[in-house]
Amino acid sequence: MTNEMLNMKQLDKISGGTNGEYKEIRELLPMITVDNYPDIDGAVGLEDDKYHMNPDEVRGWLKSKLGIDAKIDVGGFWNPLSSAGSRNSYSRNGQVLSHSKVIAEIHNYFGK
Repeated sequence: MTNEMLNMKQLDKISGGTNGEYKEIRELLPMITVDNYPDIDGAVGLEDDKYHMNPDEVRGWLKSKLGIDAKIDVGGFWNPLSSAGSRNSYSRNGQVLSHSKVIAEIHNYFGK
């Protein structure tokens, strides 16, 4: 057996998409804020709730902000494993994008 290093393109082909990559993307995106109470003078309300985008919201964000079409599979209902689901796929104008390219574009969008 020889020691070989794979490049990012080769790694993307074997690493797949899955729940783990969805989680990686959602951590980079803004959280959704839910207003618990309308603003009423003098009222004491609960703090607003915040949550990470679900797969549909991530797909919508990628499409609206970066023009990326995404198919995200997180596996079965409530399966917490990062390996759950089948390969995610990303494309823009018919051209396939790797997961690492999508991550780089998100970082670029936010100026990181």
